[in-house]
Parts: sequence; C-alpha cells; structure tokens
Amino acid sequence: MSSKKKLCIATGIFPPDKGGPAQFSSAFSSWLSRQGVESTVLSLTDQNSRQLEDGLVKVDLISRKISTPARMALSAFHILKLSSTHKFLINGLFLEALIASIFKRIEYTAKVPGDIVWERARNKGLTELDIDEFQKSEPRRLALMRWAFTKSLKGAKKIIAPSTHLKNLIIAWGVDPSRIVVIPNSVDTDTFRPNPDSKKMYDFITVCRLVPWKGLVEVIETCSRNNLSLLIVGSGPQEAELRALSNKLNAKVEFAGEVPQSRLPEYLNQARFFVLNSSYEGSPHSLIEAMSCALPVIARENTGTSELVSSGKNGLLVGKSRSLEDAFKLVLGNEIDAKSLSKAAREEILNYYSRDKIFGEIVDLVGAR
Repeated sequence: MSSKKKLCIATGIFPPDKGGPAQFSSAFSSWLSRQGVESTVLSLTDQNSRQLEDGLVKVDLISRKISTPARMALSAFHILKLSSTHKFLINGLFLEALIASIFKRIEYTAKVPGDIVWERARNKGLTELDIDEFQKSEPRRLALMRWAFTKSLKGAKKIIAPSTHLKNLIIAWGVDPSRIVVIPNSVDTDTFRPNPDSKKMYDFITVCRLVPWKGLVEVIETCSRNNLSLLIVGSGPQEAELRALSNKLNAKVEFAGEVPQSRLPEYLNQARFFVLNSSYEGSPHSLIEAMSCALPVIARENTGTSELVSSGKNGLLVGKSRSLEDAFKLVLGNEIDAKSLSKAAREEILNYYSRDKIFGEIVDLVGAR
C-alpha cells in the first residue's frame, strides 16, 4: 500500500450499534486488513469521543453527545485531515462528506444503504407512506435534507446501490445513472451455514429492527391465527407494542432482543423458516444470512428482496401474488418442497453473495488495491 492511498470508511453507525452499515463497516474493514489493505473507520458513538482498535483497524469515534452542528463540523474536519492520505468509502456521514468537499476536492465512493430522508420521516412520524409512495409527496420541511443528500451523491466518483430498486430511486433524485453500480450485500458463508444437528424450536424466525415498516404486526397476527411459534430477533421503538399484541393474542412469540452476530447462526438454525415482511429493503443482511443457513425464506415482493428470492425456487415472495398467510400454509402444508427451497437458497448465496466475491468487487471499484 506504500504507493497507494489508504481507505477510510465513513459510517454513521459502528458496533456495538446495530444495523446494516455498522455490520458492513466492521466486516469490510477487517476483511481489508486481511488483504493487506490499510484502512481506518470514522463513525459516531453514544459514548465519549475516542479512538479504538478493531483488530488491525483504527476506529475514530465522534460522540453524539456533541451538538449536531459541532459534530458534523468535527466529522468533516476528520475527513479533510485524512484526505491527503486516504480515499473514502462513504457509507453514512453523507452530509459531512459534502461539507468537507466544500473546502477541498475529496475523492469518495458512496455506498447508499437506503433513503435516509424517508427513514428520517418515518422515524419522526412525518409520514406513514412506504418508500415509493413517499417519493411522490415528500414533506416540504425535508426538502433541504433531500437536496443535501442528493448533492453528496452527485459529488461521489461512483455510487454503490445494494439493489436495482434503490438504484432506480437514486436516479429519480437526479443522479447520473452511469455512475451507479449495483453491488448487493454479502455474508460470511463459513459462519452462516446450515447445522443439521440443530434442534428446530420455532416454526419461524425474523431478524430485523422493530419498526412499523417491517410488518411484524401482520407476522404476529398470522402466526397467532395458525398456532405457529415465532422468534423475533432485534429491538426497536415498536417492541412494547408488539409484546402487548402478542400477549393480547396469546401468541407463541418469543422476543430474543439483540443477539451478538457470532450467535446469530445458532438462532437461525433453530427455526424451520425465515420471514421478512418489510415493505422496504435494499439488500437485507438478515435475509442473506438466513439463506446462507439454508432456511426456506418468505419475503415481500416489490422490494430489494425480490432480487434475492426467486419465488418458488429458493423461497417465496408475498404481496400482490399471494398473502403472507397463504405462503405460510404453502410451506407448512408441504405444497412446496421446503428441502428444495433450502438447498437452492444456500446455493444462491454461495454462488453470488459470498463475502470474498462482493467485498472484492467493492475494493476494486474504490481502487484501494
């Protein structure tokens, strides 16, 4: 790496924070170190600002306790400070990268996990629309945020979208399609693998943040009507509501809370099927991990999951084509060969979504080796 710039991964969240960008940033930086590529991570923390070592990777964490303007300015300053020696993969901190680029030309690739404007609107209770409908009627108060987010993407050398669905959204925001590359998320197939000796304790498992657009109310109600057991892995603002619903219905639902990544394969292998009923997904890590463990999966069509799941071949899609309840009955009633779905799911991940393959595509695009 002596003749090449190092790589900085800028992300809004990093472990112990939960979420796709945190998981990716930790895994990718560790993978880079094993490939002999020097990298650092710039992220935020709920604790005090500090530096730490994540294996061989240096991590700079800026505290969220600092006021938002000061925190953004400090993050932008860190980007500027590293710009003479580093290339950048921006997987968050998009606005901070935009601020830094005002003062100096910064070479960066943007990896877009989703529509941060829509997520902000949902989290703040400003909309209940799904992501596609939201694009047609965004609240005017978010116009500046949309402009800044899009401006930061237009400043990127290349943009990585995890799905064609998200790529099309980015194009609709006014970004040049020729600079957008679809690279899905990935999984460590040696860690997430089927365990034939594992006892099946649950009919279904889902792994997600507990927020309304994940569709968990429908999943719980469907399991209750059909006397099916469900394990929910994850936490979020909807947890109390979902627990109350489960108690009201006397449903066989267990809440596991947050589970360490190292133990997630153990939980996945304890279920017969995996369900992800989200109305929006890019390229969901949880679905890829479940398929890597050879679980037959059920997920919603018209989202990024439909680019992972070939319905009837390596899983089932629900939505306009069939209801969630119909899909449950198909797999449980043996009308579809679950073993065939299981085998095809694992093969799909091994062929197209392994970590070495996907991470190799990203590092080549960024130009870090």
